[in-house]
Amino acid sequence: MDVTLLSYMRPEMTLRTALKLLEWSDLSRLRIVIDGLRYFASADEGFWRDETITYAEKIAETDSRVEVKVFSQNIGFTNHSLRVQKLIFKNANSGIMLEEDNDISEIGLNFLQKSISTVTEPAVFTSYSSSNHTGTYSGLEYRRTLFSQLWGNAINETAHYALEKTWLDKSVDTKMIEKTIYDLIRPRNLNEKNFAKRTSKYWSRYFYNGLISPRHTDIALMYAMWSCDGILGAPWQNLSTDLSHLDFRGMNQRDDQRDIGSHTQKLDFMENTQFCKQCEIRDSRVVYGIFNSKLNSVKYRLNRLNLKIN
Repeated sequence: MDVTLLSYMRPEMTLRTALKLLEWSDLSRLRIVIDGLRYFASADEGFWRDETITYAEKIAETDSRVEVKVFSQNIGFTNHSLRVQKLIFKNANSGIMLEEDNDISEIGLNFLQKSISTVTEPAVFTSYSSSNHTGTYSGLEYRRTLFSQLWGNAINETAHYALEKTWLDKSVDTKMIEKTIYDLIRPRNLNEKNFAKRTSKYWSRYFYNGLISPRHTDIALMYAMWSCDGILGAPWQNLSTDLSHLDFRGMNQRDDQRDIGSHTQKLDFMENTQFCKQCEIRDSRVVYGIFNSKLNSVKYRLNRLNLKIN
């Protein structure tokens, strides 16, 4: 299967990730893509991008499965992702995409390959899960999710077309968002109704902000899958790690790794048992329960007041 590695100015991390990907037995092609230099880039940024290109070209010299594509223009990350996907779908109907700071296991690559090959509808699968689940699920089975962290992904061509349409339209259908969330939760009591209402409002704003920003491809892709009734899939066990905190030259820098939770599968919340109740609540970014919501609001207001006083 083809794998596309997105890079920019982290040469050592690009080398590390590329060499690990080349060990995967099912790899047919590794495409290393270097984005164009930003117009306001510093001299250091230009230097490290050049170093990254040099590292990528040296890798290609040692393995015929590697090809390097360097873009001269920087057109924003979402537009860049779309043009990279067009490269992928010239010769295939699906592929794996990841950034150089994504450490994905062999099981993770196998999971992405198997998952994307079993569906015909628009689909995006991630190798990341915010929780590990105890149970009988194998490493190659996926769970459905609405709130996916898209790190280390497999995407098919129909999902690409859905993303392209969403990005060009730049419109948010709040009724569709509300229906999607209510269909998922199927609220039966006051807490669940309150949660569904607040989650719908939060994600309507979140999607709107994502569609007007050139940087948040993951948000646009999530909305595209909601819009076309596509599949967002994640593993039952986390299969990849974000290493951005190890190299300060990233565009979206993190200070440390995210903590991975652990729980048993909780499937009673949704009619479709491919969803996990606890994961959907945690990953929705909305506090569950009216009391917890009010308490969180009070804490937020007190923190704001404290900042103003100080």
